[in-house]
Amino acid sequence: MNTWKIPNPTRKGFSSLLNSNFTFIELLVSIFLCIGFVNILNHEMWRDELEAWFVTKNSSSLYNLFHNLRYEGHAGLWHICLYLSSRIIDQPVIMQFIHLIIATGVIYIFTRYSPFTKIQKILFAFGYFPLYEYATISRNYALGILLIFAFCAVFRSRNKNYLVLSCILFLLAQISVFGLIIAISLGSTLFFECVIDKNLRKSVSVRKMQIVVSIFIFIFGVITSIFQLIPPPDSGLIGDWRTNIDARHIARTITAIWKSYIPIPNIDYHFWNTNIITSTSLQAILSLTLLCFSLLLFVRKPVVLFLYSLGTMGLFAFFYSQFLGLLRHHGHLFIMLFVCLWISDYYPNVEMKSLLFNYLTNFCKKHKSRFILVILSVHFIACIIASGIDWLHPFSASKATAKFIVDKKMNNMLMLDDADYAASALTGYLNREIYYPCGDRFGSFIIWDVKRKELNTQEVLNKAEKLIAKKKSELTAYYEL
Repeated sequence: MNTWKIPNPTRKGFSSLLNSNFTFIELLVSIFLCIGFVNILNHEMWRDELEAWFVTKNSSSLYNLFHNLRYEGHAGLWHICLYLSSRIIDQPVIMQFIHLIIATGVIYIFTRYSPFTKIQKILFAFGYFPLYEYATISRNYALGILLIFAFCAVFRSRNKNYLVLSCILFLLAQISVFGLIIAISLGSTLFFECVIDKNLRKSVSVRKMQIVVSIFIFIFGVITSIFQLIPPPDSGLIGDWRTNIDARHIARTITAIWKSYIPIPNIDYHFWNTNIITSTSLQAILSLTLLCFSLLLFVRKPVVLFLYSLGTMGLFAFFYSQFLGLLRHHGHLFIMLFVCLWISDYYPNVEMKSLLFNYLTNFCKKHKSRFILVILSVHFIACIIASGIDWLHPFSASKATAKFIVDKKMNNMLMLDDADYAASALTGYLNREIYYPCGDRFGSFIIWDVKRKELNTQEVLNKAEKLIAKKKSELTAYYEL
């Protein structure tokens, strides 16, 4: 009689299973997708998420979409995706699922192609920006990160794939001003490398037509992005450019490094965009320390140093001159750091003559793994805090407010609000327009033009009385007919 032995899942067997790179990728991506799914089920969408949805949903055509986008301050690729999906399912929940798939794609590319260790990949995947800010909250930034990481994955074989890289940069520039800055930085780095590397120049010289087409695609992407980002003359959202030197504002701008590298939120209801260290001066000093350490990590690799310096300074320049930004915007500094850590794996170290620089770079290289581990561990903890608070408390009161209105059968009544930025998310859950006294018009999304003005309580009440009188007049005329 034959006996069959059923293998037991021993520790050794499980360990060997995890050692399989393909299985590791599948497992990590699947867990990320599951946790991300739970997160979006427990997340109440707020104004900025639903603003993009209603801009696209209420656009009658792609031409009309770009007309509606003129006040938004973003390029249109994410909105095109939403426009197409809104024609399939007429509910904003489809936006959350599409966004989660994009965020999962980010983790797949990072896990599959990046040179980081498995523990680093795990901590990155379940960190604050990848899992919470750019996965749970549905904005256009995750699509940009997907394209940035796709660029990194193709970059290893760049001398054969300039056409592919230029197409990626074209799409990246169509996301946001941050995508544009990083696209320019990556494209400029490709050019810089050709300038300093004779062997690379010889390699690409045999494919001149491909290079010319690639440059054209890249430049065309930058130009079309700029045209989309330039606000119309009657825009009320974009302020004047800051061109003067202001030491305090410089310090506030520099703190974005600390906030994005070490995003330790306060453990309270209003955790978003907060940091456990509140002193601007201390944040600026810590930011400079992190910046210097990062520069020393890349100083022996001129191409990577060029990319890190140009990308980081480009983002700083925008934060300083136009918009100081919030944590979701500062997160692009964190992404830039990891892009450079990723790409630096493709380059050998260049010897330096200075003994001091050799000592400093050797010190940073020795502690590089600890540096990465500390940053990613902080992000992992920050994600747990953010997700936990989002599960326990409403991220936005709009969903509960909409439910109350529907339960009381008031959803078909005339509605107006006293602050459009606070009430616009409500239109997403009610799937209807309301009256915005600030702009003296009905709508679902906010039109950020000069017609929109902040009103005091009495002005809102006056507009409400005029609106009610007008509606009564219209109803009387209707019934008389």
